[in-house]
Amino acid sequence: MKTKILITESQYNSLVKNIDEQGGRFKFDGIRVDENPAPKWLRAIIGNKQDGYTIALPPSANVAEVDELLAESGVDVDAINKDVNLVKNVTLRLGGNADHFRRTMLRTNPKYRALILSKYKTISESGVSNIAIKFGKTLKKSTSTDATKPTSKPGGEDPIYFKFPVEDNLTSKKYFVDNSWELDPVFVEQFRSTTLKNIKDKLATIPNPKGLLNGITVKTSCSTLPNGKSPDGKVYSFADLSKLRNQSAKEFVVKELQSIGVTISPELKYEDDWEGGLTGKYLGASSNSGNIWGQPGASKDKKVYELDKYLKIALDLVISGKDKYPVDPSKTPGITTTTTLTDYDYTAALGVPDIPYKIPGIDLAWKWDSSTKSKCRTKNSQMKCETWGEGPKSWADPYFYTPWKK
Repeated sequence: MKTKILITESQYNSLVKNIDEQGGRFKFDGIRVDENPAPKWLRAIIGNKQDGYTIALPPSANVAEVDELLAESGVDVDAINKDVNLVKNVTLRLGGNADHFRRTMLRTNPKYRALILSKYKTISESGVSNIAIKFGKTLKKSTSTDATKPTSKPGGEDPIYFKFPVEDNLTSKKYFVDNSWELDPVFVEQFRSTTLKNIKDKLATIPNPKGLLNGITVKTSCSTLPNGKSPDGKVYSFADLSKLRNQSAKEFVVKELQSIGVTISPELKYEDDWEGGLTGKYLGASSNSGNIWGQPGASKDKKVYELDKYLKIALDLVISGKDKYPVDPSKTPGITTTTTLTDYDYTAALGVPDIPYKIPGIDLAWKWDSSTKSKCRTKNSQMKCETWGEGPKSWADPYFYTPWKK
């Protein structure tokens, strides 16, 4: 929207010279006056010399005045803040404050940011270049304290997660029945009183417990003592007997865990290490002492070879649960919490090196050019002249009047 203003003759001559180098030959003949006043920032600079002027914006704390300036210029705050090119031009003049203006200020005070952008845009469109911007920000902090916040919420749940140790270091004097894959009663009792008990105790300490077996690793080995007949009447190699024992131990552990409520994962990872520590015909057997039955110089004491048998079990077991919050949080102890709010106060001023070549809103009346005997006025920043008989027919026309004789 255009705004008409009233300026003096000397001010008019200064403006005309800036608009048109030939403006000096036009004689002042008055300016049409409108009742609507010019914007505050424009009224403040009229009459300044060409040594520059400064437009000082109100501090951001003066919210009412900031809102008034935005409304006066019809600024669309959201739209102008999204004007990428305009924001870029302004930030180039802000030095170390550029990043703050680009990001932080958009969140903390978009109105004041829009005011700076709108004033810069208006001045630059008036023909002024090299506009300097003095921008200041002051950090202010405010805190609020809440001493009644409960430690928990009603009806909520707190997740609990516990991974059972991978290995329980379970040892036994005897693991399997001779020449068989059946677990020895001594080992069964040992497993239930140690490993299984530890898992049950842990489940008992967690509200709404859930146990999940994701993986099991079983390591088995035979001794190098010759195998006899197994319960099915066959004589197995060390490798085959170790494999059978490995599978038997895995099935036993799984059933024991299921008996105390542990879920077995449908994608259970089973690693079976049955190869022992020897190779060739002794694959599946082991020798801790270095004695291999039947070899020259090997021990004849069968008890030595009993130590070569082993069964080692490792579990990938997860125990989880959810601890419910108290139903009435008002009965739980309160804790003191402090919330810190960060805000900024802003100030800005735009420095303009000289009077603009064109000021939006000025509507000049007719002027008389005695050299060409024509009446002239500016239109679209250009001086337009008409000979007598064109345009208004009477000097009394409100758009054209003269204080001197024709």
